[in-house]
Amino acid sequence: MVRFNQRAEAARQADENLLKAMLLLQLQRGSVYVSDLAEELGMNLSTTYSAVGKLAENGYIHPLDAKRGGRRSNKQALYFKPDGEALAQKILERHQIIQGWLIRLGVPVEEADEEACHIEHGITDNTVSLIQGHVKMATQVMGETACAPEVMEEMRQRMAEGRENLALTASEKMRHTIERLGGMEGIQRMSSLVARAGGEERLRGLLDTAEQLGGVEQLIRSREEIQELQDTARSRGGVEGLKKTLQIYDRSGGMEKINQLAAWEKKTGGLDQLERTMELEKKLGGKDTVKKLLSLSQRMGGVEKMLEILEQERKIWIRLFESTGN
Repeated sequence: MVRFNQRAEAARQADENLLKAMLLLQLQRGSVYVSDLAEELGMNLSTTYSAVGKLAENGYIHPLDAKRGGRRSNKQALYFKPDGEALAQKILERHQIIQGWLIRLGVPVEEADEEACHIEHGITDNTVSLIQGHVKMATQVMGETACAPEVMEEMRQRMAEGRENLALTASEKMRHTIERLGGMEGIQRMSSLVARAGGEERLRGLLDTAEQLGGVEQLIRSREEIQELQDTARSRGGVEGLKKTLQIYDRSGGMEKINQLAAWEKKTGGLDQLERTMELEKKLGGKDTVKKLLSLSQRMGGVEKMLEILEQERKIWIRLFESTGN
């Protein structure tokens, strides 16, 4: 019975370590693959597949995709289930609290990281809360460097030199990553975005496509132009109405010509009158002929005077034909 309990405890701790490593990789890289997890934990690919298979059996992660090639594939993506993600976050938070407490006691950073890995699995939530309260109180009363000044000063110097990763442990990397992503709210927004896209791979594909099309801003401008075109189509009676409008636009010679027609429409008294005017212009031989007639009428004293002269000429010709016929 004791051996069974020991095996069960060892299996539980192994699961928690895997989940913690998965969450850390997800926060750092945005996605987790079996090959990445194996590299992070120093395990071979086959052993890692067995371990993540148990996580799936325990309901912590989604089952592996059989279409990805099974155990021989290094492109199997891992996705948390809610219970697994919650447990991973809990273990990481414990690790950070315990490690901070040990550093304040004077334990070197790397040693504190290793010790926290051992302690985090067996400690109760109540004890973690008490440790967290102690660390906060010590920070408020004595400051950040009171108990281990040499360690904290070294970390600050390395960060100032741009080599902060040399002194950052896993939990500290997680904290910096969370801050970079905008805190827990930022992580939740990112998770929601991934879910809306249909998964991390699909989101990555969408971003690649957007980049190929000129970037997200270009897509937004294109969408606005399409929306404007759709609004125009609706105002013109739908797609067919828009087609007719574009055909008229093309036949009329462009926007400048359309503006001229609009001005003529206003002068002639409406679209119907404009159509009659254009039809009359066509019957008279086109715009050039009309211009010549108008020029001639001006020289003759106006349109009415020209019509009067033409009427007189018509009567003369009629009498001439009548006299010839007699």
